[in-house]
Amino acid sequence: MRVKITKDIAKFVSPQSPRNVRLMAANGAIPLPPADLIKILYILCFDRDTEVKKRAQGNFKEFSTDIIVELINKDIEPGVIDFLVRYHKDRNKLIKGAILNKNTPDDTIAYLARAKSTAIAEMISQNHERIFRSDKIFNALMGNPMLSVATKERLRELRDRSEAAFGQSDDSEVVVMGVVDSDGGGAGGAEVGTGYGGAGRVAVPVSSAGVDKAKTSSEEEEETGNAAKRIMKMNVSQKIKLATIAEKEERTILLRDSSKIVVAATIKSPKITEEEILNVAKSKQASDEAIRLITLNKEWMKTYSIKLALVNNPKTPPSVAMRLMNTLSKKDIRDISNSRNVSSLISNNAKKILYAREKRS
Repeated sequence: MRVKITKDIAKFVSPQSPRNVRLMAANGAIPLPPADLIKILYILCFDRDTEVKKRAQGNFKEFSTDIIVELINKDIEPGVIDFLVRYHKDRNKLIKGAILNKNTPDDTIAYLARAKSTAIAEMISQNHERIFRSDKIFNALMGNPMLSVATKERLRELRDRSEAAFGQSDDSEVVVMGVVDSDGGGAGGAEVGTGYGGAGRVAVPVSSAGVDKAKTSSEEEEETGNAAKRIMKMNVSQKIKLATIAEKEERTILLRDSSKIVVAATIKSPKITEEEILNVAKSKQASDEAIRLITLNKEWMKTYSIKLALVNNPKTPPSVAMRLMNTLSKKDIRDISNSRNVSSLISNNAKKILYAREKRS
C-alpha cells in the first residue's frame, strides 16, 4: 500500500535517508506527535534494512495501548489500522474502534468478520453499507458460526432485495490510497509504498462543504422539493452513500424510502440527531425498519420522550410498546389508558399497570 506523508516524516522513512536516522526513528527516539510516530513505525516495518525493520515492528506492536485506542477512533491511515488490528499486542482492545472507523479497509473488516466472537460479528453485521459493497465481508459473516442464524437470514434477505447496491462506484465517491495528511500532501510531501497489500483501497464519500445561512420557508420548501426529485432518481447504492453525509432535509426523505437498507443507513448516520429520532418515533408513517432500529439502540432508549413516543405509536410492535410502558410515569400511563390513538391491547395494558401500581401503593 502507498502512504502519503509530509516532508517532516519523509526524512525519517525515505529509503535515501541515512541508516542511523531510520534506526533512530524505528526506536521511537524522535520528538513527534503519536499520530506521526505510529505512521513512521508502520512504514519502517517494511524497511529494506533487517535491523530497522525488526525494531520498528517491535515498537509498533508495543506502542502505548492507551494512545492507540485514542488514535484508532480518529482520522488514522487505513494501512495503520489494518496493521494494528492484526499485530498490536492489545489488538482486541482496538477492534471496536476499527469497526466503527470509516477509514478501516473492507479487507480488514472481512478479516475481523471471521473472528470467533459473537459480539464482533454482530457489530459488523449492523453496518449494511459495508456488507453490501463487499462480498468478502458478507461471505465472512455467512461463514462465521458465531453469528446467529437469525442475523444471517436477515442479511441474506436484505442483500436479495438490494441487488442495485452491488453496482459500480459512481461519481459520489473518490478512491484513494491511504489518507492524506492535514496539509493535503502538498509541496514538500512524499508518497511511500509499503509493499503491504493487507489494507487494500478505501472508498471515501465526497460532499461539498457549504456556508450556513438563514433561509426563508419558501427557500427551504424549494430545496426539499429539489432534494426529493434528486433522490428519487438515485439507485439504492447511491442512496446508501448519501445517507452517511446527508443533511437533515435529505435524511427526512431517505427515512421514508421503501428500501430497508436505505432506511437503516440513514438511521445509523453519524449526523442524525436525537430530535430527528424523536420525530421518527412519533410518526405514524415511519417504516417498521426505522422503528425496529430505534428500539434496538440503547442510547436512544435512555431518552424518556422517545420511549413515550414509541408507546403511543401504533407502528411499534405491541410487545415492545408494553415493555417500554413499564418505564413510563403514572401520568403518562393514565393518558395512554384513555387514549383513542392506541390499540385496545395497549390501552388495556396501561390500565393493568395502573391497577398494579395502585395496589402496591
